Amino acid sequence: MKGLSLIHRISEEYEVAKGVLFNALSLASDIQDVGIELESDLLLDLGGLYLDQKKSDDAEIQFFKAAQLLQQSSTNAQCSLRVKSLEGLAAVHFQKGSLQAAENFLGQVIEHWCLHGGTEGSEYLAAENILGMVYRAQGDLIAAASTCTRILSCQEEHLGLIHHESLRTMHNLAGILVDKSQFSEAVMLYRREILGLEEILGSENPDTLRTVGLLARAYYGADDIENAVTTWRRVAEVNERSFGLANMSSMESRFQLAKSLGRLRGHHEAIKLLEALVPYNAKILGHEHPMSRRTKLLLANLSRRQETSMRASTLRGGLFDEVRITSSDLASNRGGRVKGRSSL
Repeated sequence: MKGLSLIHRISEEYEVAKGVLFNALSLASDIQDVGIELESDLLLDLGGLYLDQKKSDDAEIQFFKAAQLLQQSSTNAQCSLRVKSLEGLAAVHFQKGSLQAAENFLGQVIEHWCLHGGTEGSEYLAAENILGMVYRAQGDLIAAASTCTRILSCQEEHLGLIHHESLRTMHNLAGILVDKSQFSEAVMLYRREILGLEEILGSENPDTLRTVGLLARAYYGADDIENAVTTWRRVAEVNERSFGLANMSSMESRFQLAKSLGRLRGHHEAIKLLEALVPYNAKILGHEHPMSRRTKLLLANLSRRQETSMRASTLRGGLFDEVRITSSDLASNRGGRVKGRSSL
């Protein structure tokens, strides 16, 4: 049943997965001497499912039940499950924004794995990775970057680059570097992560595309606008081909592409992209939605810039003609009188 629940959870069929787990818990409670390991394991799965749905309070109840069941852990298996329940509670408090509570739970988890698996064990590194995200949320970017850098070094040595744990740490570290305005370093990490994601998931997988979008933002932050345009164009084309323009991801990638084109003075193409986007914003989100207002504001700014640019071009052309005529007059009158004036 756990395997069946996991399949539905991966497919984001949360209600089906939840039903499977509730049935399994009901069966477990009807069987005498089933062992607390099975019941606790099912509670942890249910807590993880609620976390996926951003239902922090429901998740907290399940993780707390598991922790209570395992309070008097007597076997290694029970100890491991109890630590997982503490990890779950840390994740709940992180999701709620209770960062100090999350840090406290993670401290217990890290202490356990340090004693039982060493500082290079996968469980220890996974807990440290979450701690790095807590530091980031607290605004301690130096501690966050230092933690994730150390973790990534260990993971690359023991797991290799093309491993989901290494890629997750790489992703987190790149985000921290963006927060620190170290955009060039973030670009390098995102590019390495994308290579791994493409190998594991494929180039058009939603998780891969989300990271490609983050790479485009890092390019933009690094003032590498040409690469930002190229990268956003890739994301926009795949999103619109897969979902159409009536989709949040498609609308966002088109907006970012237009914004980047505006920086390159590609006003005409950017305006066309935004003019096609405005009605979709209004229909799906409403006129007053922040994305709708943001799109209209960018369209107005780019239109004004294009008009100003065209007016300046016209003025420059007129000035050139005037200079050319004046030069011609001077040439034709060189050595004689200037037209319209009397010689002295």
